[in-house]
Amino acid sequence: MLGRLAHSRAILVAVAVLATATLTGGIAWAVISPVSGGVVHGCYNPATGGLQLKVTTACPKTGNKTPINWSVTGPKGATGLTGPSDVYIGKTTSTPIGLGVPAVVTSVVLPAGSYLITAKTEISTGTTDNVLCTITKGSTNYDSTRVWITAGEPGEIVDTTAVGNQPANSTLSLVCYGNANNESAIDAVLTATRTQTVHG
Repeated sequence: MLGRLAHSRAILVAVAVLATATLTGGIAWAVISPVSGGVVHGCYNPATGGLQLKVTTACPKTGNKTPINWSVTGPKGATGLTGPSDVYIGKTTSTPIGLGVPAVVTSVVLPAGSYLITAKTEISTGTTDNVLCTITKGSTNYDSTRVWITAGEPGEIVDTTAVGNQPANSTLSLVCYGNANNESAIDAVLTATRTQTVHG
């Protein structure tokens, strides 16, 4: 009986010692960390391939160990490309466009980027005529659409599309003109969508 009690006490003592060592080790790890200023320090042994974490950058002089350090977070990656997140819209309700003089129907001012540009308007006239509408930037013409209008008929819808890379503060416009004196561009919308790549 006494032998059994002694054996049980030995086991309890061993468990207590192990628990104390584990707790002490956890506390020591919490207090003495190999991470300093976001950098992990270690010592590499080329003979055995072993790696030992250290509190400082210094390694023991014995064993021919090499100090190595690495960042906890790693280097910052490159900034990604801007996705198609911005749409710029210009609108007008009615703009005179007759007498053969080009008239700016509506415009948008764009930051630098690559754009898909669309324009749409209805041409109203009381005279048989043809009307030309163009997406422009200054003296540069991107795309044009011509419509033929018959007197007394409902207005014709003009649709035109363009793509292009634009520098900062670019002003794109929908410009239309006809030859009569009573023509108008109605409910015009010019839309520029910034996109990463245009295919096709």
